[in-house]
Amino acid sequence: MKRIIVPIFMSLFLLLMPVLAEAHPGRTDANGGHYCRTNCAKWGLENGEYHYHNGGGSDSKPAATFVRR
Repeated sequence: MKRIIVPIFMSLFLLLMPVLAEAHPGRTDANGGHYCRTNCAKWGLENGEYHYHNGGGSDSKPAATFVRR
């Protein structure tokens, strides 16, 4: 019985795990933002552009607020 339960449990675990997670490099400061230093165009930003991260929750606020420098 154990031989059947373990593979079933592992299969369900792998199916229920998130398959894709997207994030970008860089930590945020005490205000919840940071300057873009690398691969900025990939994220739709300019080099040295400061922007905030508000957590990207389900509320109506945008996930990021951009401040041009």
